[in-house]
Amino acid sequence: MGGRNRLLNFRHTRSSTLEITSPGAGSLLEQLARGWDFAPVEEEQSGVSLDKVPRGVGTTWAADGLLTQKQTQQALDTALRQLRQKSNQTFNDFGLWVLWVGVGMLDWCEEGAHESSSAPLVLVPVQLVRDRTGRIRLQEAEEQDALHNPALAVKLAQLGVDWTAVADTDCRDAAAVLARARAAAAGQTGWVVRDSVVLAMFAAHKEAMYQDLKENEAAILASPLIRAIGLGPDAGLPDDVIGFEPPAIERIDEVQVPERTPLVLDADASQRQCIAAAMENRSFVMSGPPGTGKSQTITNMIAALMHSGRSVLFVSEKAAALDVVRNRLTDVGLGDFVLALHSSDTSKKAVAQELDRALTTEVRASGAAQHELDEARRLREELSAYAAAMNEVRQPLGRTLHDVIGRLALLGRREVPQLTLTSGAAAVTDTLSAAALHEVLTAARSVARSWRPVAEGDSFAWWGLRDPEATGAGSATTALADAADALQSLRAAAERRPLAADTPLPRTARDVRRIADDLRAGLPVRTSGPTNAPFEDHSPVIAQLAEGYGLGKPRDIVSMLALFELVDLEKAENRPPVHWFDVATMRQAQAAAEQLREALGQEAAARGAAQDVFGPQVLNYEALADLVRRFAEDHHGLTADPVAHSVTRRG
Repeated sequence: MGGRNRLLNFRHTRSSTLEITSPGAGSLLEQLARGWDFAPVEEEQSGVSLDKVPRGVGTTWAADGLLTQKQTQQALDTALRQLRQKSNQTFNDFGLWVLWVGVGMLDWCEEGAHESSSAPLVLVPVQLVRDRTGRIRLQEAEEQDALHNPALAVKLAQLGVDWTAVADTDCRDAAAVLARARAAAAGQTGWVVRDSVVLAMFAAHKEAMYQDLKENEAAILASPLIRAIGLGPDAGLPDDVIGFEPPAIERIDEVQVPERTPLVLDADASQRQCIAAAMENRSFVMSGPPGTGKSQTITNMIAALMHSGRSVLFVSEKAAALDVVRNRLTDVGLGDFVLALHSSDTSKKAVAQELDRALTTEVRASGAAQHELDEARRLREELSAYAAAMNEVRQPLGRTLHDVIGRLALLGRREVPQLTLTSGAAAVTDTLSAAALHEVLTAARSVARSWRPVAEGDSFAWWGLRDPEATGAGSATTALADAADALQSLRAAAERRPLAADTPLPRTARDVRRIADDLRAGLPVRTSGPTNAPFEDHSPVIAQLAEGYGLGKPRDIVSMLALFELVDLEKAENRPPVHWFDVATMRQAQAAAEQLREALGQEAAARGAAQDVFGPQVLNYEALADLVRRFAEDHHGLTADPVAHSVTRRG
């Protein structure tokens, strides 16, 4: 009842409303059943016009067409197309008729209001139909009924204005409606009744819902379900009123015997849970993704409740959902029990015809004979017993028959060779336990790990390897750990690049061996002592060298290499100046390095974004600097630039 309701506060929009300026309301309604064309708009030419036509009309009067406030043919065509598309889409999706001709307009205002509002007096349902020539015609919607503005009646009742005389007038008698509306508004200050005619979309169904809620307020507030939805835990309802435990899936056949449940479509155990809850008058929410059988379950619910003598009201926001369930009920022979209350079936004529058909149609009930029900029960019990036997955990193996058969099928798919069991082995399988099977699987995995060395023999890479622990030389895993540590140290040394600047880094193991041989050739030749004697310990000399530079003793090879690089700086021709190592200078260098990293990151991001639009040739474009300037200073929107297109990826 607020200002956003178009039935109470009508305002013209650019492309979704039309003011029909000619003919008048009476003539329009008289010929509406035959249909009206829209007269073409005669647009005004530039210069001085001698016609005495009002600016709001924009065209001369035509007896065979409707004139509107639109002054160009394009504006009229756009408005008609928008109204036709939106009204048809709303009707197809929600089953609501929203396209109406508003006859008469009441300019009203509440006491103390500074602005007045406009409300149509009568709503006449119409439709926009495209003929064979492509022109759009205005026709009356035959399956809908004209009505007085329901929102206006409610609002005027709240304001204390007697609108009864207007509401009792025939909607088709435009002159009488306007006269009685003027009489009712005569005692109100600033109220005016105009004989305007508008074509627009109005949501006339909301007031019917409002009136229904108002008339049944006491019953609605007393409903336990409404109280639970509105108040939640504060409703103070017993736990068994709303909350309940659905029957377990494995016990659904006991709770709801399939042969005695009037299902018209197939249903699995979870769907039958919902049907059983509905039969017990439980309130619940059934949810599931598309394609999981919700509409099928609703159809079964309606059929089961009909079988028990109940009446069912199925409500949905979308008309498509209603049509799906209705078609399913019709397909199973229950269409005679369905009364559609949406879309074109809501007119008085359609409802009366449907009620007459239902009351005069003789419906013969048919069902299965008792012996057929007994046979179905026997077959169901056999199938249930088979499923239970397949999923029963059997001892001593501790597995189900379903698991064992699945495991054998998997082994057969992998083409595992069949083993012939002896009589003794067959006797063992009869008493095979879960623990014994675990031992067999463990032994099989051990054999599988040893199978390759046995099969390859001397060609196996690790053939002949013995466990060093047996001789006290240490474990093989320990040797591998030492080798991994040495490899890590080697990688750390390589990252420090201990080689000369003109020496390429080793890429293969052969390169490493070659460099090692070169280094070994430069070492002094030992003339005495065993060849496997350890190297001389130089750690005291290295520690003394580090102390001379004000450093601590190197703890690893990385810090040792850093010390050696520092020593090499003394012999370098181009040594860094002393002030580079000041605290302030170091901070500046770190800040510059950080700025450089940010700039590189921004450059990489910009390059990635530019690759989606420009090709590599843009870097060689002569006017690139000027192009960048124009994009930054001159162009602030999407415009066509032939120069820019010449360097894009598509150019």
